[in-house]
Amino acid sequence: MDKDNKNRTVSRVPRWKNEELNGCFIRLGLDTRHSNHPSSEAPVSIIIQKERVLCYHHLPYKVTRARYDEIYKSTGRGKNGGDPKGPYAMKQEIEGSFESALVMLKKRFGIQPFSPKQALQVLQGLEVERTAGGSLTDLWLEVAANPRLKHNTQDSYNTARNSFIKFFGEREGFVYTPDEINKWEDDIISKAKDGHKTTVGFYERALKVVMNEAIERGLMSREDYPFGGRNGIKIPRGARRQKQYLNVNKMTELYQMFERRDYPSGWTDDERAEADKYLGMFLLQYLCNGCNLRDLALLQYNDYYFNTGGKAFSFLRGKTARRNDTDQLVEIPIIPQLQLILDRIAAPPQKDGLVFPWLLNGATTEEEIDNKVKEGNKDVRKCMHEIAQHLEWTVRPGGAWCRHSFATNLEHANPELHNYVHQAIGHALAASDVTGLYIDLFPLEKQFEYNSLLLGSGNQEDTVKVSSEQYKAFLQWLADNQEKKNDQEKKI
Repeated sequence: MDKDNKNRTVSRVPRWKNEELNGCFIRLGLDTRHSNHPSSEAPVSIIIQKERVLCYHHLPYKVTRARYDEIYKSTGRGKNGGDPKGPYAMKQEIEGSFESALVMLKKRFGIQPFSPKQALQVLQGLEVERTAGGSLTDLWLEVAANPRLKHNTQDSYNTARNSFIKFFGEREGFVYTPDEINKWEDDIISKAKDGHKTTVGFYERALKVVMNEAIERGLMSREDYPFGGRNGIKIPRGARRQKQYLNVNKMTELYQMFERRDYPSGWTDDERAEADKYLGMFLLQYLCNGCNLRDLALLQYNDYYFNTGGKAFSFLRGKTARRNDTDQLVEIPIIPQLQLILDRIAAPPQKDGLVFPWLLNGATTEEEIDNKVKEGNKDVRKCMHEIAQHLEWTVRPGGAWCRHSFATNLEHANPELHNYVHQAIGHALAASDVTGLYIDLFPLEKQFEYNSLLLGSGNQEDTVKVSSEQYKAFLQWLADNQEKKNDQEKKI
C-alpha cells in the first residue's frame, strides 16, 4: 500500500474545510504555489480569501499531494485506523489547528470585516495593521513608510505620491477612474525631460501597489480597480536599454585611459585622482559581471576570495538576493585588468573587510548606505560624461550601461556564452533546472577565459593562474558549506 501511495498522484488538490467569516472565506488546503511537481512536498495551509486576494498561513505539516489526498480521505476505520502516526490521526491534528484558528479570528474581529492580510497577522501573532483613513493618499503615505521597503523605494513612492497630489489634490475616497489616471499620465509625460514613459511606469506601479493594499484591506472594491483588463490602465514599460552599451573597443579605450592615466591635459591633479576613482568604478562595474555600485560598495574579501587564492570575488546581488530562491552566487574572476584597477583604488585584502570602504565612508544603516551609493553614482555619471565629451563620443554613459555592456559584449563575442552570461550576472536558475543546482557549469578557469573577452588587451594564456590543487580545495570548501547550510535548514 505504501508503494502504491508513493506512485499515486492527484491532479487537483481538494480543500476539506471551507468557512465564511465576515466576508472572508477560510479554507484548509495545500499551498502548491512553489511545488509544481506532484511528488514535491508542500505545506498544509489555512487559506484566507476575499474576492481575488489570498493569504496563506502555513501549518507545521509538509506533505506530497498523494499523502495529502490520503489524509483528506481517511476515515479512521480499518486495521490502521488507530495508528497515532497514521493519516487519520494527522487529519484530526490538522482540523484541530483549523478550528483553533477560526476561534482566534472570531475572538479578534467579532462581526467586524477584516482583510486576508489582517487575518494572517492574527494567526502569526503579529500586531494587526490599522485600517487607513478615508483617502488613497493617506494609505499611500502609510505604504511608503513601511520599514520593510528599501529606503530608495520609499523615496520613489513618496515622489510618486507628491505628483499624484499635485495633479488631483487631496480628496477623500479610493476610487480613481482609468480616464482620470490617463490624464495624470499625460501630465507626467509633458513634464518629463526626455519625453519617455519611464517616470510614468515608476509612478503608476506605486499607485498600483497602494490600490492593491486598499483592496486587501476592504477599502476598495475589485470592480473599481483601474488597472488591467480590456479597458483598464496598462502600465508602460520604460525606455528599452539594448542600445545603452559600449562595445569592446570603447571599453578598451576607457581602460587604456585609466591604465595610462591619459586624462585631458587641462585637468588638475585632484581631478585626475577623482577620475582614477570614478572611471575605475565604472570599469569595475563592467568587469565585475555588470554589477551595480551598491554591490561594489558592500563587496568583501570573504572566504571565497581567500579560498581561491585571491583570484575571485563572490556575492549575492543585492537587487535580487531576496527573490533568488537558489541563493546563486555571482562569481567574479579577477582577470589581470581587473587586478590592476584593484591595486590602484581598492583597500588591501583583509578578512571580511570591505574592498572599497571609501565608497561608504562609515555608513552602516540602509538609509546612509543608499545615500552614499546615490552620491557615488552621481560622481561616476559626472566623470563619465566629462570623459565622453573629451573623447567626442555622442553618447553619455552611466553606471547602468555596464550591465548591458557586459552581457551584450560577451554574447556578441560568442553566442554560445548565453548561459554563462545568465549565470554571471546573477539571474536565478529556472525552478525546473534541478540539474543546475548540482553541477558547476562554469569552473573558475572558464570564467577567466570568458571574462578576458571583455577587453581587447591582455594575453588569455596569462589570465588563468588557479592551480588544480587550489581549485579542488575551493570546490571542497563549497561542498562543506552547502552541507552545513542543509543541516541548518533541517534543524529549522
